[in-house]
Amino acid sequence: MSNYNTPFWKDVSMNCSYLLLTGKETLSTITTKINPTVLFHKFDSSITNEELMEMIQYFQSKEEYEKCEELTKLLNVTL
Repeated sequence: MSNYNTPFWKDVSMNCSYLLLTGKETLSTITTKINPTVLFHKFDSSITNEELMEMIQYFQSKEEYEKCEELTKLLNVTL
């Protein structure tokens, strides 16, 4: 069994959650492209502002500022 607690899987989970939260991909599309599919946030509940902030900080560390900007727009919005 794979160890999902690695930098690779963290990156995969952050990017999958980003694509889903911003509406760039559906869960169905993501699961077709990435198997196994891992998400940073719990799919069956709303993402919290704390989780969004952690995602923003992650993408800042990767210098992916466009993603930070899009995620910042989701702060304080009920999903």
